[in-house]
Amino acid sequence: MRRLLLYLDTSVLSHCLAEDAPERRDASIELLETYIKLGLHDAVISPVVIDEILRTRDPKKKAHLLEIVGNLPIELLENEEKLPEIQELARLYIASEALPPRSFDDATHIAYATVSGVDAVVSWNFRHMANMRRESLIQAVNLRQGFTKGMRIITPMEVLSDASIEGF
Repeated sequence: MRRLLLYLDTSVLSHCLAEDAPERRDASIELLETYIKLGLHDAVISPVVIDEILRTRDPKKKAHLLEIVGNLPIELLENEEKLPEIQELARLYIASEALPPRSFDDATHIAYATVSGVDAVVSWNFRHMANMRRESLIQAVNLRQGFTKGMRIITPMEVLSDASIEGF
């Protein structure tokens, strides 16, 4: 199995604390503790993830999320020189209706991942990210913009099973 470069959106981290969703919590923890911490796959996040964590209202949850990020080998994608390209790509996702207008942060997560050449975005956000229809619309925008590398948008469970990413 080749090491994948995975972009972790904020939902993966926040579900590590989700007492009301034990299956998702356990899958998120297993992904981080087994696949990322042990180096089976590489993980990246963007400043959008940090911004979303910092907007968390519960101070204990915010501190715990920052601790999770700080204790794992997760690279922060800063790409300052590519920020205009990232923001334009996020706007194109919304303009093409691949994502709804109120989902600029989600679009920016995906744009960071696209520009950075990751293998997959990992998310629990089924509504705006981890679903086949959105993935195909996003891929169409990416192809029109010259990003030819295929990128999946999947859940932690799919990473754990490797079923959806066998082709990588």
